[in-house]
Amino acid sequence: MTSLGGRPYWLKVADLVLGNENTVTVDTEGEDRILTTDVSEKEAYEQIKEELGIEPVQLQYMPAGMEFDKCIVEKELGTATLYYTYKRKVIQYEMYMQHTNGSYSISQEDNYKNSYQLWGGEVLINIKELETINSKEKEFFAIFKHQNAMYRVIGIIEKEEFEKILKNLYFF
Repeated sequence: MTSLGGRPYWLKVADLVLGNENTVTVDTEGEDRILTTDVSEKEAYEQIKEELGIEPVQLQYMPAGMEFDKCIVEKELGTATLYYTYKRKVIQYEMYMQHTNGSYSISQEDNYKNSYQLWGGEVLINIKELETINSKEKEFFAIFKHQNAMYRVIGIIEKEEFEKILKNLYFF
């Protein structure tokens, strides 16, 4: 008999096999990455809190039709990404810890249209409006900092709805 993984891994596998309503897929090569599906958004925020040690800023408002899909937490990298679907498009909500010995870069292929700022609760949010290369749809990219984490929201969505999401952030 061969065995792999530590205690947390086997507890997650037991939940999967025994029919717990949560399904957790664990990447055993990089045991710091956890993909969580079939869990609620609330459970995903709890997972982020446990794995990254932060009280994440939460999305309080979602337009009609926007639904939580999944969450990926990469503890070693200090990142978490929540995925939502909206009108058959993906909205990403990313958070990553700020480390003095690390860096995080972003590359955008879409055409830059405009940038501006708005207040979302307790923070000033920088927003870029982009136009997708192929479909000419408007994509919005927002970034802000709260406590020891950086946050990004990216998606193809109406400007009014995007801003409403940002203006209704929930800070602990």
